[in-house]
Amino acid sequence: FYVRGGLGRRVYEVLTDDLIQALAQHIAAGAPQEQKGSKTVVLEVGGGNGALSYHLSEALSLLGGEGGGFEVVCTDSGSRGLDSERSCEEDDSFKVETMSHQEAVQHYSPHVVLCCWMELGEDWTSAFRAAASVREYILIGEAGTGVCGHPKKTWGMPKRAGHRA
Repeated sequence: FYVRGGLGRRVYEVLTDDLIQALAQHIAAGAPQEQKGSKTVVLEVGGGNGALSYHLSEALSLLGGEGGGFEVVCTDSGSRGLDSERSCEEDDSFKVETMSHQEAVQHYSPHVVLCCWMELGEDWTSAFRAAASVREYILIGEAGTGVCGHPKKTWGMPKRAGHRA
């Protein structure tokens, strides 16, 4: 496991080597051959403490060849205070920038957007789809019951009886 923490530490995603390597390989396989010197920008929105982006950045640096090939940026709105839960093995030089998902997509013009456990009842994918630079967005989380994101707008699930979304 990648993330360690003391009692009371909130863990929303178990980051295993298999998960990180599979994600890195998927992103690397889909990355076009950019012009020499340019990088594929991977933006994590709602990144909390930055652990996923940190380890993904490390894995992509091994796949990117000379010059890297990838730039991983992590952002979070800060509304839940998760950025204060950095784990001891994470490099302090890896920053989580405080901004909303809309601001981040507009500011960074990413090629790939990564969103892990989108806020319940919210749909951020419209901002990803509206950005001309975004070639792919990757959603990690539970989709079957609409526990993250918006059941209809994010996952295309029909409205169920008694559901308020």
